[in-house]
Amino acid sequence: CTQEYAASKLGKGLLSAIHVMEFDAGISRAKKAHLDSLICLKKFWHSVHSSRKKGGMHTVLDSCVALLAALDAHITTADREYSSLLEKYPKSLTLLHCFARFQDTVLNNHKFAEEYEYMAAALELDEASAANDDEEKAKQISEKQARLENMMENSGTTADDSNSTRSKHQRIFSSWAPFILGKETA
Repeated sequence: CTQEYAASKLGKGLLSAIHVMEFDAGISRAKKAHLDSLICLKKFWHSVHSSRKKGGMHTVLDSCVALLAALDAHITTADREYSSLLEKYPKSLTLLHCFARFQDTVLNNHKFAEEYEYMAAALELDEASAANDDEEKAKQISEKQARLENMMENSGTTADDSNSTRSKHQRIFSSWAPFILGKETA
């Protein structure tokens, strides 16, 4: 059962213990850099927000510059680790989902994230189709097909950009930003 679980993380055909260990080490490094990037982003925005209350701009700017440098290092590490793993294990569902989250949450590249989520969904559908041996599996395949079609319909890559959910939220935020943040920061 453990070997089957490891195979599901790597994609079909890669079952050696070395591959499993290499994948686990690589995904751990990538996830750590991903998390460190998110922590740096949080600290950066907290520092910016608190600067409005504290005043000491010189100290805040030094802090922000240091956080941005750390963020850049973590992003570079995460991107390098994810890219290396994607070259070796392009059919790993775990990896595709993690990389899509990294693209979305850290790099704010939602179109690229949607592409990787779409690839993962298509891969799940292919795997479910290959294992189609009973009625329950057929039901799972139809659910996954419906989810994939839903992703295609709701994707910013298939609809024009002015109708995507993110675009709508951005327009709403932009219209309210001067009232919330003040005219000088919006």
